[in-house]
Amino acid sequence: MRKQLLLKLLNRSGGALLDVGCGPGVMVEDMVQRGYRFWGVDVSHEMIAECDRRFGHLSCTQFRQGTATSLIFPDATFDTVICMGYRSCSALAEGRREMIRVAKPDGDIFVAFPIYIALGLLAEFCILRAVNVISAVLHQAG
Repeated sequence: MRKQLLLKLLNRSGGALLDVGCGPGVMVEDMVQRGYRFWGVDVSHEMIAECDRRFGHLSCTQFRQGTATSLIFPDATFDTVICMGYRSCSALAEGRREMIRVAKPDGDIFVAFPIYIALGLLAEFCILRAVNVISAVLHQAG
């Protein structure tokens, strides 16, 4: 479902694409068919080995072991950055900064969260917003 939604949302084809947390390469074929040069990064050596086995023969693909919080690419490298299943709330801000850093200024960034993380982020936002509202009311009541 996330894959189909991403494919609908992509408003460009071609260019350099980074898949952060690429896993076994679920997005590779679709992105290559759309004309992208594909770079995949995953923390798992086994997932990178699987990507190399499945797609290493394609000259438009490259795979590296790494983390979302420390991407090895220069600033403003990618037209599109995708992350189809960000799983670490504790590293969310750092991972987000890295994805923004490696995306071109006019690039697209798509990040999907598992529902338990998305609900947690929503709850955190609501709690922070409520605290800010309460603080403002108390300050005004002075």
